[in-house]
Amino acid sequence: MVRVAMVGAGTISRYYGASLRKSPNLTLAAVADLNLERTKSYANEGITVYRDYRTLLEKAGVDAVIINLPNDIHFEACFAALNAGKHVCCEKPLTIHLDQALALAETASKANLTLFTAFHRRYNRPVLELQRAVQARRHPIRHIQISYRENIRDHVGGDGWYLDPVRCGGGCIADNGPNAFDTLAMFVPNYSVTQADIVFNADDIDRRATIWLENPDGVTASVVLDWDYRNGEDKAVKISFDDGTVLAADMLAGFPAFKSSLFHEYDGVLADFSKSVRAGVGRGEQGINCVRLVTQSYSNMGGRNRSPSTWSSKTDV
Repeated sequence: MVRVAMVGAGTISRYYGASLRKSPNLTLAAVADLNLERTKSYANEGITVYRDYRTLLEKAGVDAVIINLPNDIHFEACFAALNAGKHVCCEKPLTIHLDQALALAETASKANLTLFTAFHRRYNRPVLELQRAVQARRHPIRHIQISYRENIRDHVGGDGWYLDPVRCGGGCIADNGPNAFDTLAMFVPNYSVTQADIVFNADDIDRRATIWLENPDGVTASVVLDWDYRNGEDKAVKISFDDGTVLAADMLAGFPAFKSSLFHEYDGVLADFSKSVRAGVGRGEQGINCVRLVTQSYSNMGGRNRSPSTWSSKTDV
């Protein structure tokens, strides 16, 4: 069994906790959070709790660490864990800044440690079924569209930092962009951003965006993000082939309860992390790529609109 610590007991921790309780290879040995109220349930299970993750790294005697903190402190926490000789599973995004992600990869490589980013949608059942269907087709892909629309206030729980652009690293692009970009890479790799049409609110937070991408083979993609969606959630993939065929997947199909898909997705995250640790592989490549695409999105703004009424209507290709 790999002894694991979880740093940060916020909104997403419940999914890690549920998956760790049934993992055949990982056992939760310690939890750290500045707010000890959040750690009470773990303490009641006999798990050692700490306020300071640095103390945890020094005293807990764990093999690996899950970083579940606000985005702006991912780098320092991951760096500290790697330097303490721990394998790392970090919530997306790996870091806010690309140079930080590259520095973590170098640190992990030198220490021969796993650096893993938790992109939970790559373990989503409807997406995996779509991936198998695409692999069975002969005709090449022409275009991929990823839709990621939600009302962000339904999702933050007690983690108000999501709505702070400094702590989050931005708005909808920084938050939902990495999952969308990683899902895109499951079908066609090596994309670069060509244009980003973005809506900012009065607080200069990007609330809506359409991001256009293309890979070296000329396959195009669009990622549609919306933090102000009023019709529940829309998390979907649509793939168009050059023969006119269209295949699609609704990421929430079969999971009617709010956020219920995350339970099986985090089972997949931890199973894959466990495999990476045991095999001694994984140096953060896909995490780095998604940080790169987020950076490119903010750097390639073709439209910077402040009113949702002027948001580009070109969201479905």
